[in-house]
Amino acid sequence: MRAYARHRGAHHETVRAAIESGRLRESVRDGKVVDVALADREWARNTSYSEAPISVREREAARELAASKAPAAGPRPAPLPADVPPDSELSSNEAARIKTYWQARQAELDYRQEAGELVPARDVRAKLEDVFRTCRTHLLGVPSRARQAMPHLTASDVGTLENLVREALDELAGSAS
Repeated sequence: MRAYARHRGAHHETVRAAIESGRLRESVRDGKVVDVALADREWARNTSYSEAPISVREREAARELAASKAPAAGPRPAPLPADVPPDSELSSNEAARIKTYWQARQAELDYRQEAGELVPARDVRAKLEDVFRTCRTHLLGVPSRARQAMPHLTASDVGTLENLVREALDELAGSAS
């Protein structure tokens, strides 16, 4: 339920209420959303935003607009033969088919980049590194801020806090690799 709430950009209690009220039925088994695509269709069909806050109405309008502009999932070209060595002779028909396939793939990538759906990985990596660095700095500052906010803490208490924060950061660093 929480994963679907994150997918919707909603609070998990909102999803729970949708399940309890019957707005989500077919996509739910044992209180869990088992089919996200079906749940999205049920949500759209059974949810009225007339009394929702403006921010929710704007988010849903943007979601609908993005869905309407998404490229149709039409048929893909036939897969390329995997057993063709790179230096082998191809018939002109086969070469034309392969060329057309890759041109179509490139055109799709260009379209998605222009639409803002794709961004360079190095930009995402740099942004994430900045965010993680900022998070680490703020977390490492928690013990000293706790000492300022709670003068009754002993040096041992502050040391314990520092150790806990560092252990948590080490665990996060270990799970990220």
